[in-house]
Amino acid sequence: MAYEMTGTVTKIAERKQISEKFAVQDFILHIPDEKYPQDIRFQASNKALEYLKPDLIGQSAKITFDIRGRGVPQKGYFNTLAAWKIEALQQRVPEQVAQVFPDATVEDDLPF
Repeated sequence: MAYEMTGTVTKIAERKQISEKFAVQDFILHIPDEKYPQDIRFQASNKALEYLKPDLIGQSAKITFDIRGRGVPQKGYFNTLAAWKIEALQQRVPEQVAQVFPDATVEDDLPF
């Protein structure tokens, strides 16, 4: 079953090469909530790694993911939020513009 979550990408960890054909990379999605904001750790692997570029940090994004779980004898149970699609929802606002116009967004096309 696929789930979706929207928030701001705040961190992208280093890529880990597990084997010749398998690599993973963790990232953090900040979910703003007036009462209880959350920082959620996701993991992308193989083909989904192409979405994780450094310029994604600070952008609003929609993450499509699956929940994976496994049991390890003598250690317990572990869950992973496995992201397989990451969509940037808006372009990052240049810092100089953000200081003057905090609610500004950058548009792809010009208004004239």
